[in-house]
Amino acid sequence: MSDYLEDPYFTTEPGFDFLAEWRSGWQFGEQGLIHCIVDSLPSLIRIKDPVAVEIGAGDGKRLPLTSESLLKNLWNVFAYESDASSRVLLVKHFGPNHPACKVLGRYENGPIPQCDVLIIDIDGRDSVAMKYALQWCHPSLVVVEHYDIAGPYMSGVEHSMAQPIPEWMLGMSIDVPGASHFIIQDRYQYLDTIAAGHGLVPICRTRVNSFYMPPNLAQELYCNV
Repeated sequence: MSDYLEDPYFTTEPGFDFLAEWRSGWQFGEQGLIHCIVDSLPSLIRIKDPVAVEIGAGDGKRLPLTSESLLKNLWNVFAYESDASSRVLLVKHFGPNHPACKVLGRYENGPIPQCDVLIIDIDGRDSVAMKYALQWCHPSLVVVEHYDIAGPYMSGVEHSMAQPIPEWMLGMSIDVPGASHFIIQDRYQYLDTIAAGHGLVPICRTRVNSFYMPPNLAQELYCNV
């Protein structure tokens, strides 16, 4: 396996300046990265009726769909959102203009559809959702939110970065005086172990998300960018 697959790029490195237009608030260019990766992979471009699944879709306005750029390119999107009021806003915002966007409730209510892109952003139990979803689907690209790389030290859980955080802590917040609060999530090192168990390798990371692919598609990607 090539070295670059074992040492994924961070988007703070040179060469990622093109993501500037996609960055705002707690988004660090994820939509731009998804768009770039999909457009650089002939294997994905050739798929008829491509499907994306987003777990933690938000309301489509204050919390925009990370998969919105795929919707605009005629992908079918299954948008899971557990909050009922956010689902109502999501349907109002996207439903009339994007009939290919299917808004659903809790992801645990049944099997996850087979998909080409899987996105997980639920501010807490992202690793739990990742393990659940990968039991059902075998996507070409997986994007999962993790504990903020810029977040404060978590006392008592630093024994191993690759070990899971106790589930009862996931989703709790750490308040930092004079700054924002940070949601407790599993760290990307633990997400890497989950991904590896499903034959996926990390290809790049933002401050709060990691991107994974099967090795053969990662090779294809790096040959085309």
